[in-house]
Amino acid sequence: MQLMFRRPMSLFLLVLISGLSSFNLIAQESMRFGLHVSPNVNWFEAGTDDFSTSPKWRVSYGLMGDFFLTERYAISSGITIASRGASLDLQDTVGEYHMNLLQFPLALKMRTQQFNRMTYFAQFGGTIGFKTGEEVNLQPDRTEAQHLDAYFTNVHTQFIIGLGAEYELDGSSSVVFGLDYTRALNDTLRDEDLRIGKRENYRLWGLRFTLGFFF
Repeated sequence: MQLMFRRPMSLFLLVLISGLSSFNLIAQESMRFGLHVSPNVNWFEAGTDDFSTSPKWRVSYGLMGDFFLTERYAISSGITIASRGASLDLQDTVGEYHMNLLQFPLALKMRTQQFNRMTYFAQFGGTIGFKTGEEVNLQPDRTEAQHLDAYFTNVHTQFIIGLGAEYELDGSSSVVFGLDYTRALNDTLRDEDLRIGKRENYRLWGLRFTLGFFF
């Protein structure tokens, strides 16, 4: 009786170990993770011409991951600690607008075949971000009673389209270079500010340069 029991158990353990090994191999081939740093420059766009804006540079960083659908197509995602901002000259007031966000990107990445360790890709998708902090400096300054508790909206969505390249270091590690165009899909600034009309839709657009490393 013990011998009959041991044989199914041994077979079960063999199948379990084989299954876990196969899953681990598939996981290694179908997903990868890395880190990135992304300098970005942003400016304001709006549904009115009664303003001027000056671009400002910020730096974001975070975790990135590719989840492969096929060898050349992947879903790209991650978590980014983002910093964005720009200068806005509106109704004789110059404002320096800066906010921090926690962003979650989601994009479709399309890759070429590898040429001399180089792989090129294009991607498009979007991000959703949640404001974690802000800093606004206005000149000339307002009285404390005129200041708003918050100038930025709390949730930010973006459209992203970009190009990039990877240089393979070994079988799994690679260095990534990328350039993305970003465009806000919802209002960046709150319209509680009396200088901003209800339909003027002030939004941040920008360019993002990425330097990353896949492990």
